[in-house]
Amino acid sequence: MKVKGIIQGKTIHLSEEITAPDGTEVIVEIPDHFLTNKIEQWQQLQEVIGSWKDDPEFAQQMELAETVMREDRNVLRKLAE
Repeated sequence: MKVKGIIQGKTIHLSEEITAPDGTEVIVEIPDHFLTNKIEQWQQLQEVIGSWKDDPEFAQQMELAETVMREDRNVLRKLAE
């Protein structure tokens, strides 16, 4: 049986009623991606971004994306007038 729940402190609030008696031992499995802290997440992100930061093609693609977004905003503003 799988039941979703929300952790609040040391308590897990289940999303549905279950019929197991009080004192029943359960196993809780938490996906690894929820266990990394914010510093670890930032370090992982920096590793990915770092691989692109010196890539001139990536920089050109980002500039193009910014230009397209700017043009789209201008078109939307004109349509709203």
